[in-house]
Amino acid sequence: MKISMNELIRYLVEAFNEIFRPNGEDYPSIGVQPFDGDIYSQWV
Repeated sequence: MKISMNELIRYLVEAFNEIFRPNGEDYPSIGVQPFDGDIYSQWV
């Protein structure tokens, strides 16, 4: 199997882009968000 230099470079660039591209997830830029719900006050 003969691979040309252009195919090899294209393969490596696509792999690099797949690993290091920004993801599409929309998480806040700071850590864990505080709890906003109601605390259950009765123990069973």
